[in-house]
This record gives sequence, C-alpha cells and structure tokens, in this order.
Amino acid sequence: MERIKENVQISDELSAQQKDELAKHLKCSFNQWDQDRQRQVDDARNIMIEVYMHNDNLKKDDWHANVKLNRLRAIKQAKKAAMWREIWSNPQQMFNVRGTNDYTEQTAKIQKAAIVESLEKMQIGKQYDNAIENCLDIGEMIFITDWEERTKSVRRKSSEGLVIETLKRVFNIPCGLTEKEIELPYYENARVKSISPFMFVFDHNFYEHGNKKSWDSCIKIYKRFETYENLINNKDYELTDEQKEDLKNICAEKSFIGNKKLDELRDEDIYGEKVEVLFCHGDFKIDGKLYKNHIAEVVAGKYLVRFEDNPLFINPFIWCPIEIDPETGRGIPQLKSAYYLCKELEKTVNTSIDMQQLAINPPVWVNEDLIEKDKQEIDVYPGAILKYKNNYDGTLPTALTLGYSNN
Repeated sequence: MERIKENVQISDELSAQQKDELAKHLKCSFNQWDQDRQRQVDDARNIMIEVYMHNDNLKKDDWHANVKLNRLRAIKQAKKAAMWREIWSNPQQMFNVRGTNDYTEQTAKIQKAAIVESLEKMQIGKQYDNAIENCLDIGEMIFITDWEERTKSVRRKSSEGLVIETLKRVFNIPCGLTEKEIELPYYENARVKSISPFMFVFDHNFYEHGNKKSWDSCIKIYKRFETYENLINNKDYELTDEQKEDLKNICAEKSFIGNKKLDELRDEDIYGEKVEVLFCHGDFKIDGKLYKNHIAEVVAGKYLVRFEDNPLFINPFIWCPIEIDPETGRGIPQLKSAYYLCKELEKTVNTSIDMQQLAINPPVWVNEDLIEKDKQEIDVYPGAILKYKNNYDGTLPTALTLGYSNN
C-alpha cells in the first residue's frame, strides 16, 4: 500500500520576486529540455530535407550524377494514407460507445453523435492531417485542448426597458436614451489543435512513460509567438504599464522579416513583430508549497503574466509517440529507418551512372607540356586528358581502367 500526502497551496498570490524567479526558471527549463532531445531534432531535419527536397545537394563536379529518387516521400505518402483510412477517415468509428440495455444504448448513441458533431465543428480533420505529418517526420503527435468562445459586440440604445420608454414618449417625458455595448456569444465549443513537437518540451526525467498521474504532474511547456496587440488584449494576462511598454519596444525591433522553419524558431525569442510566449502546465513547487494542476504563461522569457488553477481541470496536452528513444525520452521519427536505406539506394544509383560515364568515355594520357604547369591536382572525368612526364620510358596507356567505388 502506498500513502501519499501532498501539501497543496490553493489560491495564494505570488510575490513579485517569486514571479520573476518562476519566469526565469521556466525559460531555462525549456532551453535545457530542448537541448536534451537534440538528436530527435537532427533526425527530423534530415528526414524533412529528404522528403521535401529542400537541399540542393550540390555535386562535386558537373559530370557527377545527382539523381533524386525521392523514395522516402513515396513511403511517407503510403503510410499517411493508410493511417488516415484506418483511423480517421470516419470519425464515428473512433468511438466505441455502447450501452448495457435499451435505454443506455439510446443514450450512448446520442453521446456519440454529440462528440462527432463537436469534432466536426472544430474541423478536426485538418488537425489530424498535421498530426500525421508530425508523427512521420518527427515521431510524435501532440494536441493541445482548450475551450473556444466567440462573441460579437452589439449596441443597445435603451437600458430602461421598452414599456417605460414608450410611456415616457406618450406623456412627453424626456427619456434617458443611452447606448450600451454588450457582448453576445455566438459560438462555444471545445477546441483541439495539433502543435509541432519542435515547440513542445517536458520534464522527461520526471515523467514515467505510461503513468497518467506522472504525465499530469510533470511540467510541460509549449512555445508560440504572439503580437503585442494580442498580448495586451488577452483578458487572462496581468501586465503592468512598464511591462507593456517594454513588450511594445521588443515587438517593434523586427529581428527577422520573412519565413523561418519551426526547428529554427526554437532558439528565437522574437519573430518579426511577435514575441515568445511559453504556455506551461503541471504541478509547480514554489518555496516548498505545491500548486497542483496550474497554468503558467511567460512572455519574452521574463514576465509571468498568468499563474492560476487550470480552468478546464483536465490536462491540456495529449502526447502520442509510437516509439520512444530511451535516451532522449522523446518519440522516434517513423521514417528514420527508411531514411538511411533510401539514401544508400540513391548513392548506389548515382555511383553506377558515374561508372557508366567513365567506361563510355574514359580518361586518356597526354604529354605534360600540353597541360598548364601550375595545376596541382588531376581531375578525373569522362574523356579527361591526363599529363605524364616527358621522359617517361614505359608503355604508355591510352586510357585508365577504373573499378567500382562509392566515392
């Protein structure tokens, strides 16, 4: 039997010093945990370069073959289609909800229909597509869940009521017409969003794989970028006037204009007119006091703008790796094994083409007087002319005999 006693601190406001220290700690934690899984990032970069053909792969010489078979992309598309067909092509098949009698069976059908309708409202299919891409390229599917509410502002002219306003007009009594702006909700639903594993880290030393309680407790950090307008208009954030002015200056620096890949943004604090925001969840221990199931958000790596109980109660992060690297504690890209086989196949094909070119038009020897004297290296290519010493007494070969080589 295991007995666990936890001292939970409820609704205790942090001091300014505690906020600064926690913000700094979370920023350092993100950098450290991101560095610990560097091998996962390197593998994903190699795979994505091969799949999307981002690397020009410049040849050593003009005559060397540079055929790109792109077999890895074909493998990826086949695996992606299979995953979509078997799992997500029909949202209803994802939920096996059944009742124990006729009444509960009807209730189960209604619940299942409500879940499917909610998923369709949030356009879950697009998030599934992105999650499959991440799984094959990086090795993980990660979702963040929250609640989305959309409102519209409406102006109402009278606050006295229709009856009172009508009576005042009948008796020529001045009525106090005022315009009041109110917000009316027109959409409210759960939201599930697929996020890139490049921008997500967690305390892999604390987390025990397969232990849900451990996953809920460990600190998890998701990095994103927000504009200055979004920061100051967020009702959940607490920012002083000095902090707002500082963030305004930071966002105005415009450190980079253009596109950057996600794996490059991991080390950036500013992206264009956007600044870094770290969204954190877990159990926080501050000065010996435990804050369970809390949400913390850090802006620009130094301002703790939000620290409160998790309003949705449930863990907002869903982490789905298929295979886990025992050293990094992170997912292994599904295309990693196929990557090296495809690269070796391309190398074999290109080497065979090079050997054929050399066999068809082999290099030949000529007198050194015909070659420029300041050249120190001999370039071998189909039809190459190679110099020899003028006092050479042996049998002069007319062409070189070349054997197979991977170089």
